[in-house]
Amino acid sequence: MPFKGQTIIEAQHSHTTSHLFTLRLWLEPLDDERSEWRGELKYTATGEIHYFRRWDQLKETLRLCLPGFELAPGSELQRPPEAM
Repeated sequence: MPFKGQTIIEAQHSHTTSHLFTLRLWLEPLDDERSEWRGELKYTATGEIHYFRRWDQLKETLRLCLPGFELAPGSELQRPPEAM
């Protein structure tokens, strides 16, 4: 369904060139002194849910969901600051 002011053709085109994900991140306690970041990526188009523990796994998951996905040269997914 088109948004207000958008033609049906524009709405169809935007659906084929954009993808919607939800990303959930949390700090998981491992023991009294250590914790690690965990994540969940849900691809809303298919309902697929992928879990990851490392940032490179997030990048790989996006690559699998979006054939042809590559980060621009010189760009990187950044890690969050380490838990204190």
